[in-house]
Amino acid sequence: MPRKSFRVPKSDVAVALGRNIRQVREQLGWSQQEAADQLDITQTTLSAYERGRIECPVSVLSRLASLANLTAGAIVDGDFEGDWRDKPRQVSLSLDERNAITDNILQRLIPLLPAPLPGHGVGWQEINLPLWGSVPAGQWGWVPETSSPRRYLVPLSIAKAVDGVVTVQGESMLPTLEPGDTVFVKRTPHAHVGKIVLARNPLGDVTLKRIGIARGLRMLLPDNPAHEPPEPAAGTEILAVAVCVMREL
Repeated sequence: MPRKSFRVPKSDVAVALGRNIRQVREQLGWSQQEAADQLDITQTTLSAYERGRIECPVSVLSRLASLANLTAGAIVDGDFEGDWRDKPRQVSLSLDERNAITDNILQRLIPLLPAPLPGHGVGWQEINLPLWGSVPAGQWGWVPETSSPRRYLVPLSIAKAVDGVVTVQGESMLPTLEPGDTVFVKRTPHAHVGKIVLARNPLGDVTLKRIGIARGLRMLLPDNPAHEPPEPAAGTEILAVAVCVMREL
């Protein structure tokens, strides 16, 4: 006897949800395989969701909503018209992918940079530097970074004068340093008054502050007058001095 085939009946809910999932994916500009990679499922599974053969679980639906800057409820209701496609979405990239994007940006940016001025030696150079970590510009602390050296485009004048990079947390150095700024630093145990330094206390925590004089003592001073009072520099170790800051526009 010929074998009979059986099909699991589709539910109206699964079919409607699948149609909405497909619509979101297409408006994101993703193929099924690209969307499946982002959702950490197989393309076959995503196809089953979109066809309504399987009802999409909440975990996958929530992931898709996050990538599209929507709520899971909006996808269920089909209420995702408007400007949501213009909102940024977070996509995880490997180190090789980030480096490839950086290389592409550098190749397009270098021809647009100003040419060196005669007799001034002004120019730009691409260098590899280790990202030491995120440093509080406020309270003491430390968030180390363990990634491979990253590529940076810097003025020639500092290309040979920097040893590493730190990113800024906190607001005690406003307006000089803003949260998220990238600070290029040079290793040194000494710094003149007025310099911004990377300092470490006896407990091993670090901070970014400006060396100054207050109450007749050498102090670590915040640039932000609304921040905490200055701290004595005695007992702290200077690790590096800030050479240059890069701010994302």
